[in-house]
Amino acid sequence: MHTFPKKPEALLIELGLLSVPVNVDAVAAALNLSVSQQILDDDVSGFLVVKGGRGSVVINKSQHLNRRRFTMAHEIGHYVLHASSDRLFLDRKFPTISKVDESVYLRSSSQSTSAVEEIEANNFAAEMLMPKTLVENFVKRARLSFHDEEEVSACARAFGVSEQAMLIRLKRLGLLKIA
Repeated sequence: MHTFPKKPEALLIELGLLSVPVNVDAVAAALNLSVSQQILDDDVSGFLVVKGGRGSVVINKSQHLNRRRFTMAHEIGHYVLHASSDRLFLDRKFPTISKVDESVYLRSSSQSTSAVEEIEANNFAAEMLMPKTLVENFVKRARLSFHDEEEVSACARAFGVSEQAMLIRLKRLGLLKIA
């Protein structure tokens, strides 16, 4: 079907798209995914349909830009990691929270994919939107110490993600120590 690097940062490097903020539309185009934005039910952030090796992504255009970017990266994650046959991947807006190995994972509820696939797609999306190398370089260049909320906000704005997503990513990268 298709062979792409399974690690988001490697994929971005291969596609020449490792920059801040990551251009998820260009990533989708490079993967030959057709993309449209439509008004969907409030509880649906987007979905991916894979048929005959081709992927089509639909994003809920009524949601915040940061949410739409995360949904796009999430669906790209499903395409790269899980789309080995014809399938529907439905991303619902209302997350459930699970705790594994002292880390909190936000995952969307979905009837078309397993909990493991949802966690993998969410992790892929976070790593795609906030690649380790770029986050570490940004923090170092800006000399951020994260002693106040404004530094996290500035980082989140630069990467085009929510503050919550940035907080989780900074903690996972060991750049933010939270008791």
